[in-house]
Amino acid sequence: MVLAQPNYLAQMSRSSHDVAAIMTLGAQAAAVTSSSAAAVLVRQSGRTRLGALHDEDVGRRETFAAALGVVPLDGPASPFSTALDSGQNALLGIDGLAFGDARPEWASHFDRLGIVALGITPLIAGDRALGLLVTARLGTDDRMSTEDLAEQATVASHLTTFLDTATALTQMRQSSLVVDAMPDAIIGFSRDREVILWNAGAERMYEITEQEALGRKLDDLITTEYG
Repeated sequence: MVLAQPNYLAQMSRSSHDVAAIMTLGAQAAAVTSSSAAAVLVRQSGRTRLGALHDEDVGRRETFAAALGVVPLDGPASPFSTALDSGQNALLGIDGLAFGDARPEWASHFDRLGIVALGITPLIAGDRALGLLVTARLGTDDRMSTEDLAEQATVASHLTTFLDTATALTQMRQSSLVVDAMPDAIIGFSRDREVILWNAGAERMYEITEQEALGRKLDDLITTEYG
């Protein structure tokens, strides 16, 4: 593993209120960890779209980008639908798959581009599908193994946690004008009790700015400042 886990986790934590940054960091971590092209596909309003794509190998990155530009990202014709619906990891060896009567169009696209394997890990938070972490390898790369997929799943687990928090904050921020206009202190926090919302009322009550409060553990914040 080239990218130390604490490194990307620390970066995700510092960017925990930025959905785009979290997706980019997740793609970067997966690409370095698995020595593959990596993409984060995000699920929004019932549709799947590309959120981030990364690979230090420019040629492989461009190849994967081209594939994602022509292959359906959701629906029955997509190679990602089964994993997203089942919530299970999938390792697809494109040239070794048996397709019955007809080879699907997406497999033919991958063949033409030289992509021979996909690692697919769903990003599931509770009963909600946030998207997918997908890695791709070309015929010139080492074979993708189940161990590679296990490492990818570790990155995906952390990515899911941070992406879920950032998404929740974004939704809360959409009503920030109403929240800030309220005289009462309103505080929002994640499952890990990290502060993700701190309105003007909370600033007045605790004399701690929003910038100082966001990202800190709620219990530590209150205990440290007012225990």
